[in-house]
Amino acid sequence: MATTRCPRAAACCNSARPTFPAAPITNIRLIEGSLRRKRHVVCNARMKPGVIAAMLGFAPSITDKEARVKKYHRHMPLFALMIAGLLPAAAQASARCEVIADSMARHPAAVAELKYPATSLAPAHEAKLRVQVAADGTARDVEVESPHDAEPVRRSAQQWRYRCEGNQGGTAEWVVPYAAQHCKVDLTSKAHNPPRYPPAAFRDNVQGTVLLALQPQGDGKTARLAYVTQSSGSPLLDDAALAAGKRWQFACGAGFDASEPAQEVPIRFVLN
Repeated sequence: MATTRCPRAAACCNSARPTFPAAPITNIRLIEGSLRRKRHVVCNARMKPGVIAAMLGFAPSITDKEARVKKYHRHMPLFALMIAGLLPAAAQASARCEVIADSMARHPAAVAELKYPATSLAPAHEAKLRVQVAADGTARDVEVESPHDAEPVRRSAQQWRYRCEGNQGGTAEWVVPYAAQHCKVDLTSKAHNPPRYPPAAFRDNVQGTVLLALQPQGDGKTARLAYVTQSSGSPLLDDAALAAGKRWQFACGAGFDASEPAQEVPIRFVLN
């Protein structure tokens, strides 16, 4: 039987191979090396020109395509980081957060001040909150949906502390239930216990408005809890407002219990 050498002896076979009658190319293996991507071709028949061109680098081979795909996937994490850095914070996935119960207990959500003469008390309702939380666990932005005045619960939520997954900030969403209101500040008690203007603030002509949240206690007479929801900017005025609010009494109707919501009351310090 006549023998001949392969067209590319260095790339194919180093020994003579038998010649087969006009058979198409068969039994070709392309093996990719890990570093230099050397290609070794084992052949036992005549090769077509397109295959030889691929071997010589004149046309892209299968291994070239696979190498490009692997290179693309290898750089995907880098591309993802680059894109994440260009996107605004709102477009990136936000971690889930929750309010810390102790923080909420110290500053329960308040309802708006009753306008006198009050014809009706606030009924039971719900407020939907969406809070953007900073990395330190404080509220960065508060959105509220409520059938009543949303500002008191917004101010309360801004004082709460939050816990987020990964401690990198995120978003907290939940519903705050409000029980029906049964109490209002007794005007006679309020008139008999006005806030005292701090002498130092009076001397320095310091003025401002303090927003207090007052929650009636078990007997419905005095505030079980009092805290500042919005400061006047002066610690002297804030302390004086707190001292006055704790002396005020409430007038409560039937149905009053421990679920009574706190109510927000403004105290103004003005010099004539």
